[in-house]
Amino acid sequence: LATSARPFPPIGNWDNAKTPSGYTFLADPFFAPDGGLLVEALEANSGRGALLHIGPHGYSKLNSATGHHSYPCVVEEAGKPYCVPEIADWSPPMIYPIEGEGSGLRLGTPVALAMDNAAGVTDPTFVRHGGKLWLFGNRKVDGSNILRLWSADSLFGHFTEHPQSPIRISPNGGRMAGNFIVSDGKLYRLGQTFEIDYGDGIAVFEVETLDANRYSERQVGGLRFTGVKGPHSFNVSDDGKKIVFDWYSERYTPMAGIRRLRSRLGI
Repeated sequence: LATSARPFPPIGNWDNAKTPSGYTFLADPFFAPDGGLLVEALEANSGRGALLHIGPHGYSKLNSATGHHSYPCVVEEAGKPYCVPEIADWSPPMIYPIEGEGSGLRLGTPVALAMDNAAGVTDPTFVRHGGKLWLFGNRKVDGSNILRLWSADSLFGHFTEHPQSPIRISPNGGRMAGNFIVSDGKLYRLGQTFEIDYGDGIAVFEVETLDANRYSERQVGGLRFTGVKGPHSFNVSDDGKKIVFDWYSERYTPMAGIRRLRSRLGI
């Protein structure tokens, strides 16, 4: 855990996933139900994010739509796994059933996530607590540092905005950085830090109160690498034995501006 007193594994011990041909980087890693990973992969030609499954049989693309996909958050409902990725550039949030496994893992036909103020939601993240399913995320129209909170009885219910939402307005932790962590009966929220550079570290918050009327949290730690940037996203496996995270280093490439322009123009 980022709050642990134990030292973080040194960079020489990291097992880095190789970026496949046709993509420029991998980011936003989440554990897949089959033990593999779901990640965003930036397409070299279009400059848009695609969702990939990484398993023992290699890489496979999951999304068929051409719009930008990232942050493939995994949430379970009635014993079945679903993915609610970030698609805020072109759509309100959608719920995709995760079907198959291994090289045959795929995203099924989606349905819309019902919510107040339905609009593009960046980095949607879920946690079950107190008999409710809570949704944390940013509305794209608000920007990256205004964190909002909704709740519903189930993934397919209607998500109502919390009376204290937005719950955080800050470049320090105002955008989600992965799933919640439960440790020693306590609930921890991970938030990105934008105070220096994009995605250059995470802040860790202990959730003190989370109910229908109140929300409170306090920062109890954080994690920032030296020598490289990050982490930007951080997740722990259900059994607590594995962690997955992303990092980056800065370098100049003349194609970066062209890729961003293509992405914005949808070409």
